[in-house]
Amino acid sequence: MARVIEISGPITHGMWDYNSLDLGGATLPAVSVTRRASIPQYGFDAHEITVSTLTATYTETAAHMIEGAPTLDQVPITELIRPARL
Repeated sequence: MARVIEISGPITHGMWDYNSLDLGGATLPAVSVTRRASIPQYGFDAHEITVSTLTATYTETAAHMIEGAPTLDQVPITELIRPARL
């Protein structure tokens, strides 16, 4: 059986995104993580996360550029596991 290495990372305030690229006039929000509640203050922890779908390492389908193409939720996870070499 092949070894599978999961490569995602945490979403953090100010992390890398596409804001520095010329997007042809489109604007994307900067990545922002803001605590809205804490356990000592409210009895639970909650954060607001602002992020575009084009942030850091991500997975996309043809639906990113072709209207009507399958979206990520329509792709079986087994289709996302591919051979790689270092």
